[in-house]
Amino acid sequence: MNAHADVIDSTLGSYGIRGRVLKGVLTPNVSRYCVGLPPDETPYLPDFEGLSKSIAEALGVSSRQIIQNRKKVGAEIEIPRYELFPETEPTEQPDFDF
Repeated sequence: MNAHADVIDSTLGSYGIRGRVLKGVLTPNVSRYCVGLPPDETPYLPDFEGLSKSIAEALGVSSRQIIQNRKKVGAEIEIPRYELFPETEPTEQPDFDF
């Protein structure tokens, strides 16, 4: 998918989670990664805040900038694009998938 998704995948693996990034959505302001988790592991997901902090550290962004949304069948991790790409500025352009 892309380098950021690969980092998230490897961080999940380091937690012993068999999930992986299923889809990434890049908008001008946010990079959103949908993390799919096997149904049998979802109730046992470790501390999601700790996982988010590890992902933030691996990506080199501030953990307080990661928006977490734990779902029944997975999780979404949103990272403001200016954190990943400091040269970009927030805009009001439409979303696009990759």
